Amino acid sequence: MNRAAEVHASGAREFRANAQLFARHLKRSFPWVNISPKLHILMYHAPDFLDLFGSIGLYGEQSIEAWHGFFTQNAAKYAAETEVGACANFVRALAVAREASDANFSTDARTPAAEGERTAKKAGDRRRRENKGGPVECESTREKAIQDGRKWAQNVFEEGGRTVEVFLARLAARVDR
Repeated sequence: MNRAAEVHASGAREFRANAQLFARHLKRSFPWVNISPKLHILMYHAPDFLDLFGSIGLYGEQSIEAWHGFFTQNAAKYAAETEVGACANFVRALAVAREASDANFSTDARTPAAEGERTAKKAGDRRRRENKGGPVECESTREKAIQDGRKWAQNVFEEGGRTVEVFLARLAARVDR
């Protein structure tokens, strides 16, 4: 169903029947399993979509994953008491915007330089991201971080040795009984 080619009516009927059989078999075999959103879409929405448009192709799993990614990146913006409520807020925001595009998610888009302003074009220009230096750190701070890291590693190593010794002592005590 990932292809963008149209599916004939007989293929759509077969897909609907197979999706329903799959769902029944899944619920009969594993009654404790909850239906995931992907399975819900497969069972209830994909057959209708296939009937309406003749293809799922461009609206298949990859698209669902992409929209899920957009939602997760912007979850704080559409917060609610439950995840379903947050999803509803997300869909409402898209409906109000009257389009489902990634432009609705952009919160930190950079605006181009004003007309006539000097833009960063040369390789050595300090306004280009790749030419900007990272945070400045003095040598003593870096040396202290290295010393702290070594001390941490030594402590972890020693604790591991003590843990192994205790385990071996308990194992020997069990064998002696």
